[in-house]
Amino acid sequence: MRSLLSLLFILIVVPPAMARVFPCTAGDAECIKTAIARSNLQPARDDVIELDASTFTFTRQDNGDDVNGFTATPIILGNLTIRGAGVSQTTLARDDALDTPLFRLLHIGPSGRVTLEGLTIRGGAVSPVFFNRGGAVFNQGDLLVQDVETVENEAWIGGGIHNGFGGTLRLLRCAITGNTDDFVSGGSPSWGRPSLTGASLPTTSPSRAGA
Repeated sequence: MRSLLSLLFILIVVPPAMARVFPCTAGDAECIKTAIARSNLQPARDDVIELDASTFTFTRQDNGDDVNGFTATPIILGNLTIRGAGVSQTTLARDDALDTPLFRLLHIGPSGRVTLEGLTIRGGAVSPVFFNRGGAVFNQGDLLVQDVETVENEAWIGGGIHNGFGGTLRLLRCAITGNTDDFVSGGSPSWGRPSLTGASLPTTSPSRAGA
């Protein structure tokens, strides 16, 4: 009886974790990194990062290694939506200065459940050595990408988005073009479970002239 009363107390008195919205404005790339890190602390929440109509330019690596490649932002570990103002209005970009180190823009870990929508991801690059994957995005979790364009990204495998073993990737109204790699299709090779709806993925041979 006491256990039942305790359960009822939790259900009635303790509210469920509320989703948080993290607004990032004026191209503040550090805001995105901080928001991801804060969301990771409570990964079960359905958090949202709201990006305004600007370009968020990243200049340095946040994490990674020479084997798997580096990433500009923390690895995403929980439930998170990153929402831009539109594919032609919001851009995540690696700085194109000659001395900018190599890194992808986003990495979804195995526990991540992520939605990317309404933005462009441009200029990501990981070292073109064996097994470096995903020039723009490396997915190991559950990823929905809708109304997104990835362009001018580069990796050894999957210059645009790489869907790793065990990952689930769904593309809805996306354009993954102008990306390059050194091994297989520059667009979005998948070793997990892909689903495409209204996505533009030009077919190319394995070469530096990838999708």
